[in-house]
Amino acid sequence: MPGFPNTGVVGPAVLSREKRRAESTSCFTSIPGTVVAGVWFPNTRRKDDTMIVRRRLVFAVLCGAAVLLAGTSQASAASDATLKNLQAAFNGESNARVKYLAFAKKADQEGFGEVGSLFRAAARAEEIHRENHAAVIRKLGAEPTAKIEKPVVETTRANLVKSAGLGEAYERDTMYPAYIKQALADGNKDAAQSFQYAQETEAEHFKLFEAAAADLKKSAARDYYVCTVSGYTMAKLDRAKCPGGTYETVK
Repeated sequence: MPGFPNTGVVGPAVLSREKRRAESTSCFTSIPGTVVAGVWFPNTRRKDDTMIVRRRLVFAVLCGAAVLLAGTSQASAASDATLKNLQAAFNGESNARVKYLAFAKKADQEGFGEVGSLFRAAARAEEIHRENHAAVIRKLGAEPTAKIEKPVVETTRANLVKSAGLGEAYERDTMYPAYIKQALADGNKDAAQSFQYAQETEAEHFKLFEAAAADLKKSAARDYYVCTVSGYTMAKLDRAKCPGGTYETVK
């Protein structure tokens, strides 16, 4: 699995810093003065001038403080957006794990042992994703929370096509791309990497579920392989797809 790329794109956070710097400087433009060796000195030739300069200095200090506070608020809002996405993803992956374990049990009961193994491997992958998300959430000073709901279990074919297939497609095409974009805008590479691992894995899950539904038949359990860092899931082992080459065998 490749590491998360360095896009080199200047995000909103950087642009905001430049804007705040310009605004802070503009707070002093109304005060007459001279710059010597990079240091600003006010012009105070008369007593009246001194009073005016003092008033303007007070204004400038208050103006600069307001700009800094506004910048802090913007940075906090950006950080809150990614944290909110991390919490939503943690909740989703936590429920997906419970759901796939229930689907695995149903597949075993119906005699589809290979599909049961696939669902157990997918459950392990979702567990890795929730652990990755949780680690980043804690770095941001929060605690991960999840509300576990009882999964709706249908036939194995329906589980593959309706719940698993459609759910993975949404995460692959809509949810995680949006989360990655926000994390990059916030400058949070840890969150972006965690989201990317999950997105690439969900894309592979979709393919595996689709293939299993198209060729559903009675079968025995078999081995699947799950990368321990990214959760990437494989029917045929390819260690090069796992960060660090580490993986688990799930049956």
